[in-house]
Amino acid sequence: MKPLLSTRIVLLVCAIIFVALMLWIRAHPEKPEDPVMDAISQLSEGLGLDIDPIAGAKGGIAVKAVRPGSPADRLGLRAGDRILAIGDRSVWHALNVQEFLNQGLTSGRPFPILVDSNGDYHAIIMGRQMRGPGAQRPARGG
Repeated sequence: MKPLLSTRIVLLVCAIIFVALMLWIRAHPEKPEDPVMDAISQLSEGLGLDIDPIAGAKGGIAVKAVRPGSPADRLGLRAGDRILAIGDRSVWHALNVQEFLNQGLTSGRPFPILVDSNGDYHAIIMGRQMRGPGAQRPARGG
């Protein structure tokens, strides 16, 4: 009795499948994990804040841009500001900014963000009722 498929045909089909798979893998490479860029993207999407990935020579994380009308804009953050500390911890990396903001917001209590605006150091209070230099305070009425 003759085999249904010869060994040569099986090897040829396997080789074709292997080459097709290798071409597909080359055309669709895996996106490498980059937690820093993920943190920067989340801050940009959530707060409208574009920051440097690591601290500069003067310390703190530089704010590169603030989207108009975003929560960061309402807090009074501006391009050129440096975020020095969140709560009672200094920041030196974009991951710190994301982590400390998330921890502060999940705590449910207001917390300060220490900001340097060209030598003018001030705190922005963030929490349920965010307050900053550009924030609008609710009107009191009765």
